[in-house]
Amino acid sequence: MDRYKCPCAYIYDEKNGCAEFRNSPGTVFQDLPDEWICPRCGYEKECFRKLEEDSEESIEKYGKGEKMTKHDVVVFRPYSFEVGQKIYIEEGPRKGDWEVIGATDRTVTLKCPISFREFEWKQFCYFVEEQSGREWPQKD
Repeated sequence: MDRYKCPCAYIYDEKNGCAEFRNSPGTVFQDLPDEWICPRCGYEKECFRKLEEDSEESIEKYGKGEKMTKHDVVVFRPYSFEVGQKIYIEEGPRKGDWEVIGATDRTVTLKCPISFREFEWKQFCYFVEEQSGREWPQKD
């Protein structure tokens, strides 16, 4: 059976399935619904990559455990947008003021108050804080 790694380091193991979403052991990754997301961070199925069966990465870091040491770690978490919120995006191609006109647990739709253009973004993780001296990687 194969294993697939999310960018957040969560590993979907077909042998074990995914209890959080009631995917029984033996559920093949390709058979997961298209709308299936990472139970840890919310990344979409298409963001996962297949781990090679005996790769050093899959065995050393995630199979048998990497020793935890202290590192500076940037923390991200999902943000629950609400329709009607007025937000300001500080940098990037969507820099500026926006109004939230649609929000689900998977997407946020924004409307520019000047041009009235609308954009739908898939939600992922948002910067929250930077922590110094945190053990990393953490075991779930």
